[in-house]
Amino acid sequence: MVGEIHHSALKQTTDLSLGTYEKSKSFLIAVFISAFAGAIFYFVFVFMKIWLVGIHKWPISSAALVSSIGLLTYAIASPFTGYLAIVYGEKRLMSTAVCLTFASLIFVFSIQEFSYAIVITAFISLAVSAALYQSSVNLFLAKLFPASRRYRSVALSYCLGVGIFGGTLPSLMLFLLGGGNFFIGLIYLISLGAISLYCVHIANLRYLLHSPKGTAKNYFLGDRYEEALLEEPQRT
Repeated sequence: MVGEIHHSALKQTTDLSLGTYEKSKSFLIAVFISAFAGAIFYFVFVFMKIWLVGIHKWPISSAALVSSIGLLTYAIASPFTGYLAIVYGEKRLMSTAVCLTFASLIFVFSIQEFSYAIVITAFISLAVSAALYQSSVNLFLAKLFPASRRYRSVALSYCLGVGIFGGTLPSLMLFLLGGGNFFIGLIYLISLGAISLYCVHIANLRYLLHSPKGTAKNYFLGDRYEEALLEEPQRT
């Protein structure tokens, strides 16, 4: 009985410690971090196929083949990049991923001859960058919210970011490229990446812990999660 009262009071204190401003800030950070994840995924695996077929007149089968190579690379790289996120921390890995994505985007937009080798290289580089970023996003978002509202906050912010900025990206990029604004598309993606990079660095990750050895310990156990906050130091 005493333990239940302690858990309940601790949970209420934890929830009340966040003001409206901090809640809104965490939600917006989650939206923009998700926005870049969605934008890069849709750029690589949706827009680039349309770009190759519609603008550069590739056969649909060839565009699908190189896209499949990129998607396979993404799937293979994801478990390894997830391990790197645990070892080196989400902030460091996501920051590295954004910078690698910038380099990959500049390479893609500077391509003059769309040969198989060059296009496959572009797909692989973007797929690895996307895997580096995406593998950290879910755990990163979980750290932004307390257990009492984690699922709805993460689900809503992620769907908004990916849906708005990722879902509209193919149409937006075709509009920009069709109007001759070739490098405006690159600037748009880099701007999204810069905003996400800023959000990564200002985020206050207070709700998920790591052991002193760096092994992730995830407390998705309701009140038990808040109790764990008092037991171990945090590392962000």
